[in-house]
Amino acid sequence: MKEMVIRKSLNKMAGLTLLETMFGVAIGALILIAAVIFYTSTKNSQNVSKTVTDMNSIVAQASAYIAPGQSALDALSTGDAVATLQSVNYLPADMSDPWGQAYTATVAANHAVTGGGVLGNKDIAATAATITITVTGLAYGDNNCKAVTQAVSANATPSTSGTCDFTYPI
Repeated sequence: MKEMVIRKSLNKMAGLTLLETMFGVAIGALILIAAVIFYTSTKNSQNVSKTVTDMNSIVAQASAYIAPGQSALDALSTGDAVATLQSVNYLPADMSDPWGQAYTATVAANHAVTGGGVLGNKDIAATAATITITVTGLAYGDNNCKAVTQAVSANATPSTSGTCDFTYPI
């Protein structure tokens, strides 16, 4: 008789109930969701960091490429400045943004109008140059473009529509 009572109580304790299983699955799902959110956030931060570093490198190498006394517009005026800098080994040949697209950059001169009188009598002189870097892997308004904009706001002027591009003085 005593053996029968012991056996009965052991049989009751042998398995998991459906409720216990559901709680375990729910806890596991929450841990998995938290891990995916953490991974995504970390990956986005790394991508933004790499983009900012790459753009700073492009600006620094563009400035280094320009010979003393030469205008930036003359030195880097032919098409894409990134391609020019890559062709002379100032930038790595395989440089691309974290989203797998190539950066593009164009150089432009800022002009200052001096003199007086009617518009025809004013002198136009190039005062400085800018380089506009386009992150082709991002669209304007994308959360990653906004994050890059916040990261470079002290050094560059971001675009206000269209593409995700940033203008730096050089």
